Amino acid sequence: MDTSPATVRRRPKNRKEQILESARALIVELGYRNVSMAQIADRVGITAGALYRHFANKSVLLAAVIEDGFADVTPEFGPRVRLAEALGESCELAATHRDVGALWWREARNLPDDLQDTMRHRLREINRRYAELIEIDRPNLRDGQAEELAWGCRRFSRARARTRHASPTPSSPHS
Repeated sequence: MDTSPATVRRRPKNRKEQILESARALIVELGYRNVSMAQIADRVGITAGALYRHFANKSVLLAAVIEDGFADVTPEFGPRVRLAEALGESCELAATHRDVGALWWREARNLPDDLQDTMRHRLREINRRYAELIEIDRPNLRDGQAEELAWGCRRFSRARARTRHASPTPSSPHS
């Protein structure tokens, strides 16, 4: 007769992060519509039922994946941060998390309207923070110009991140 205490399986403390990482990888690779909750659960090593304990449905999981991605590429906006620092950090973050833009532009349409609105609000909030930094550096701008520049800065930082980590090209003889 076995008198040893029963072994209790405990889920890892980072299970939710494991799910988000696996879902993100599969969605980027295959596209949202081509990924099932069962595939995500299988990749994590759990049952689909266990996955549904963390996320009510696939669109809620997609929203969490996109929100997690936004968090990955948003620089820290502390009280002493300057625009150049925020943009530099943004470029580095965008370069190391290239899939975030693809997730938003390709997959956000699969979210229910309320979740799309939540994600758009998050983007506007990030842009507002950039606009505040621009207003500090350029206090003579007219109304709305800082916000327009902030959207431009965000686009520039994503483009710069893509080219910064692209394959090197041969130097021209004139450089």
